[in-house]
Amino acid sequence: MQFIRHTTTDSEGFQKALALYQTSFPVRKQRGLDEHIRALTNPQFYCESIWDGKEFLGLMFYWEFSGYSYIEHFAIQTDLRGDGIGSQCLKEFCNQRDRVIFRNRIRLSMTYPFVERDFTSVWDFITMDISTCILPIKRDALLISF
Repeated sequence: MQFIRHTTTDSEGFQKALALYQTSFPVRKQRGLDEHIRALTNPQFYCESIWDGKEFLGLMFYWEFSGYSYIEHFAIQTDLRGDGIGSQCLKEFCNQRDRVIFRNRIRLSMTYPFVERDFTSVWDFITMDISTCILPIKRDALLISF
């Protein structure tokens, strides 16, 4: 699994990530193309496509700050969902960082395989530490749900 960073819009990886972004998130949760191009110039912003060899798996847009990484958008190709690829991506990402904040909308009764409990409320705010994770995340992870 390889995470490839994009700082311009002219690569195939960026175009695939953008297409998945536009179909995976509501328009009101997306930044416009001009805003996205501006974000690409910020050294703290990472627009990454995720690959397994030549196969495009998904995208991860995140910010690197002092002491933590903030995942803003994360999506796996629609036809690849449900096979644990997303969990593998998050595991690899989290294992390379000390602290990760992941903001993700949780649907009712959705189960995250890296946490030992079901979420039953859209409004849960969960702090995970390594003792509550099924996947071996190196340090702390904070899952913000709304």
